[in-house]
Amino acid sequence: MSKLLIMLYKFEYNLELRNNDYVLKPEVAMLLEALVWAIQEANARHRLILVSRYEFESNWIDILYKQPLETLQ
Repeated sequence: MSKLLIMLYKFEYNLELRNNDYVLKPEVAMLLEALVWAIQEANARHRLILVSRYEFESNWIDILYKQPLETLQ
């Protein structure tokens, strides 16, 4: 089976500031949850990379691995 890599770059455009925390916009949350569910259900080695300048909160974010990157000079 082929492996699929999906990279969502500048993902911060899908976030909104709420009570000093960044959270997913509601319509984005629904789509992203469906995408994560589909990847899990496929039981394959597909990967999803979200590139964002900001950390964000979500009910299911704990299933994703966070990899902070250093600021480029």
